[in-house]
Amino acid sequence: MKPRGHSGAWAGIGRISSARFLIVRRQLARLACISFVLSFSGCSLWQENLKAEGLNRAQTIEPLLADAGFTRRNADTPAKVAHMQSLTPFTMRYHMKNGVLRYSFADPEQCHCIYVGDQIAYERYKALKAERQQVQQQTSAYQSIQNEELSEETGIPQMGGFDSVWSDSSP
Repeated sequence: MKPRGHSGAWAGIGRISSARFLIVRRQLARLACISFVLSFSGCSLWQENLKAEGLNRAQTIEPLLADAGFTRRNADTPAKVAHMQSLTPFTMRYHMKNGVLRYSFADPEQCHCIYVGDQIAYERYKALKAERQQVQQQTSAYQSIQNEELSEETGIPQMGGFDSVWSDSSP
């Protein structure tokens, strides 16, 4: 009869000294603490990035909403603040009110308000947004063509980011 016990790769697993076990346990505890701290710092950075993206989005969308005919309604009562906080921020939403389709955009961070509009205002908003995107694309394409032509004329490639770092008021 063969003796009981482990053989092969598992041999010796059960024979870890108590000192070695304590060292491994401390290392695992440190690793768990570091992971815990990093996960919370990562969450806060992620939330800050989302907040910054939302503020940037609000700064670009809100003027379009106002131009399109949306009405700005401030959250100036506790009930309005609570309702605004329940909405997804910086996102266009729609709902029916008295059989009429209504659109809303909540900004709980910057203006603490909700923009509300009807179907006509929403269609104007979409048209203004498309127009703005087209202008941005044309401007970007024009700048790319100018940069390529300048590089071809001079034989010198463009260095990106130079103006933002080195610009000053002197000629």
